[in-house]
Amino acid sequence: MAAAVMRAAKLAGMGSVAASLAHCFRERQTDNADPDKLADNEHYGARSTDEAMARLKTLLPEKRRKDAVLLVEYVMTANGEWWKSKAADEQAEFFKSSLKWLEKKYGKDRIITASVHRDEKTPHLSAFVVPLTTDGRLSAKEFIGDRQKMSDDQTSYAAAVAHLDLSRGIKGSKARHRTIQQHYAALAQPVKQPRITAEHLEPRETGEKWLGLAKKELPEEVADRLTVGVQRAYKPTVARAREYDEEKARRLAAEATAVGVATELDELKATFAKPLELGRRSLAAYATIMNAIDKTAGDMLAAIDRKAAEAEEKRLAAAEAERQRQKAPQRPRIDLSALDPNNARHKPPQSTPERDDGPSQG
Repeated sequence: MAAAVMRAAKLAGMGSVAASLAHCFRERQTDNADPDKLADNEHYGARSTDEAMARLKTLLPEKRRKDAVLLVEYVMTANGEWWKSKAADEQAEFFKSSLKWLEKKYGKDRIITASVHRDEKTPHLSAFVVPLTTDGRLSAKEFIGDRQKMSDDQTSYAAAVAHLDLSRGIKGSKARHRTIQQHYAALAQPVKQPRITAEHLEPRETGEKWLGLAKKELPEEVADRLTVGVQRAYKPTVARAREYDEEKARRLAAEATAVGVATELDELKATFAKPLELGRRSLAAYATIMNAIDKTAGDMLAAIDRKAAEAEEKRLAAAEAERQRQKAPQRPRIDLSALDPNNARHKPPQSTPERDDGPSQG
């Protein structure tokens, strides 16, 4: 996956601010920009150095340190291959997401200008932000701070453009960015090449006359002239050789980073090996205990179910017996009390003696 690239540079003086803005608006010679693609560039917030400087002055506090950082210049882009594989709408979404990340970090009103440059080899967003705190102080430290905060910003920015198939670069990479100025300065450094001396060539006429005679080059002038010609002829080859050296240096830096990351991983593994092993053993013991608890609980539940079933069977049997008993015919009951001679209710009646009242009167 291609990597998102985000760089930040502090600008402390008005001179450096104006120079960077002039480069951004192409108001000065830009060797790495294609003049034919200048119209493809886009500018937001300000369209010239003067306009941007005016906006800057309205935001700067009156009282500030002489060495205070006035602006933070951001360059946001992606690997070159990403631009070749993405359509115009996805590229536009990249610039939109990058600008939105800056607005969230600083505030929309803190961005004095932002430019989309398409006239260079790799399209990118250049933005200039005033590091102004909520209480009105200039403090780049609070925004980009130390190395850890800058690393966190790289992670946060990569997350903001992750939906465009972009990822964060390697943390702790030993590779270092070289500015355009550094690149051209490296190309401009003298290179040892064969030098043609004055002994091998005839001097040419310079076009000037001295005492009526045509003036010719001095031997040293001949050598200098031919040396310049040879250097001009070999300049593309020298440039390619330097690019090869730079690519080799980047490759070696990447290899060093990979080795460093591998070493750190090995150290982390060694550091956490024992705790991880103890953790695995603890998990195994925990699993054994939980299995035993589950088995015991299962046996108890099974026993409870069995007893409940037995009780239910007994209840049903008792109910059935009662039902059968109620359905059986009733036998006549014998009242044994009738056989008890002492029972007054069952004594035979006694005869009453007749009373003799004498002879009746006729």
